[in-house]
Amino acid sequence: MKHRLALLVLAALPQVVAASPIQGWQILRAAKLAAGGSAWDSVHSLQLSATLALGGMSGRLTSYQDLTKAKFRNDFALGPVTQSTGFDGRMGWTRDSNGDIAPHDSPSERRADRTQAYLAARDYWFPRRWPATIARASVVAHGSSKYEVLRMAPKGGVPFEMWIDLATRRITRVIVPGQFANEVTSYGNYRDVDGLILPFSMSVAAGRAGNEQTISVSRVVVNGPIAARLYRAPRQHLADYSFASTGRRATIPFRLIGDHIYFPVEIQGHIFQFGLDTGGINIISAKVAATIGAQTEGAASATGVGAKQIAVSFARVPAVSLDSKLTIRDQVFIVVPLSKISAVEGTALDGVLGYELFKRFVVRIDYANHRLQILPAADFDPASAGTAVPFTYDGRMPQIAGSLDGLTGRFDIDTGSRDVLSINSPFVKADHLLEHYDHTARTVTGWGAGGASYGVIARARDFRVGDVTTPCPLLALSMQTEGTDAERSVTGVIGNAMLSRFTVTFDYAKQFVYLHRNRLFGKPFTYDRSGMWVNQGRRSFVVEYVMAGSPAQRAGVHAGDLIASVDGKHTASMHLADFRRMLRILPSGTRLNLGVIRAGTTLPISLVLRELIPPCRKGTS
Repeated sequence: MKHRLALLVLAALPQVVAASPIQGWQILRAAKLAAGGSAWDSVHSLQLSATLALGGMSGRLTSYQDLTKAKFRNDFALGPVTQSTGFDGRMGWTRDSNGDIAPHDSPSERRADRTQAYLAARDYWFPRRWPATIARASVVAHGSSKYEVLRMAPKGGVPFEMWIDLATRRITRVIVPGQFANEVTSYGNYRDVDGLILPFSMSVAAGRAGNEQTISVSRVVVNGPIAARLYRAPRQHLADYSFASTGRRATIPFRLIGDHIYFPVEIQGHIFQFGLDTGGINIISAKVAATIGAQTEGAASATGVGAKQIAVSFARVPAVSLDSKLTIRDQVFIVVPLSKISAVEGTALDGVLGYELFKRFVVRIDYANHRLQILPAADFDPASAGTAVPFTYDGRMPQIAGSLDGLTGRFDIDTGSRDVLSINSPFVKADHLLEHYDHTARTVTGWGAGGASYGVIARARDFRVGDVTTPCPLLALSMQTEGTDAERSVTGVIGNAMLSRFTVTFDYAKQFVYLHRNRLFGKPFTYDRSGMWVNQGRRSFVVEYVMAGSPAQRAGVHAGDLIASVDGKHTASMHLADFRRMLRILPSGTRLNLGVIRAGTTLPISLVLRELIPPCRKGTS
């Protein structure tokens, strides 16, 4: 489950139809004259000191920009959150609050970094430095002003829009497509610094209102000395953990509930239940933060499964212990409201460990025996780990190449996902997958902190990663327009329901994931045969959605109904995951007698299960 935080972007916006490229370059020449003209020709570096404000927090920001070699680095400290991002002329990187360093090596991140480097170097004023295509759009009237809007595409980068005020010839806005929404950077309060006319105020907005960042520049140094090593990714050295005295590795038991991994974690003498999420970052619930007395700061928003934005804050936790075998110290956690997720899963979710854990160790998930094996990377021998598959980072998520019925793409490996294989909506549309596969009616395909996610379910012929072929996987074909399922930079997500057919070993240091078939490999993938999505209520199950034409609809089940009993057994004594499993594995034709409460009245409803997904036909798609 991916959570994206809107933190720092210094240059950013998308597409406009245009006219003559010659006119576009003429507009930019006029903008350069208004910004200082030939004074820019001798500028090789800029250093900006500023105040950054976001979500009720205020902190410091320093930005370094190499204009001749198109390199940059941004460092900020905001409450308990610190972050550095850079681009060394070849690849970008991020160092987060907990000292973890991630290279920006996925195709989408490489394109985004190249565009940011192009903007930071002002190469739109020096077209010989960095090739780009340009076009001119119509004049746009916005408020009392008019703007020339250019659509530009630097070679190897992401196309963006630049708005130039017709009256002043100053750049007032840049728009770059992000993973979930356009990132809009607005510029103002222009001042003269050594003959350069520079903006001293900037605001960055991405997606919905309420998550804007404001940057107020206090000092600009032109052509000051900046060491070349500053732009390179720092070497990672993490010494904030210790194993128990019994050795240099830990074996942690876990429970697989509803195709999610849960294990116990101790914080300050309290035992909590955490989830394991390759794409997640350190998360605790607001309840956990209150229980341990953690001081929370700030108010930002994050994007996850579902369309809703998630309100988050930040806290520092002194130590986290896993089964008294491994302790990780001094960690920044994001505080997220998780009570609704607990209702979706029917079990408590108090927090998440993910990227920070995987980044420090080699982590092996033995799904068949419900064990996590954690050891230092130096102690790992890959000889018997299985098929080695190289990955790049999609943010903090491991991303691999895969092939779905011959259709190649990039897929995130997400242990926070319950799915077998989900395909993001831009690729469902672009590759006409709704026409290609027989599928169910629209239904709820998942549920996260951002609410329900909608799509259809189908079955593929096979999915291939390296030399490993998984036959007949289920597909969740997304119809979302917001949230992670609408992400444009990745084809889809491989979830726990597929990963559980393997022993999976993650080596984040060397960027390999290893797949070793276990005894569950070849087990058929099954799907709910009722056609309803059910969450946990106070003493019953709550029907949240009923698929059109499904057995549940034909039996008379409505969204909002409370299921109080199944075949005479009260649901208050049942686990939600067991009920969902029952709806998957009981054969077609099975009759379930439900006691349904609607508007305070108990109704007897007889539901006959039916296969909703066409069977797998190997050799055809």
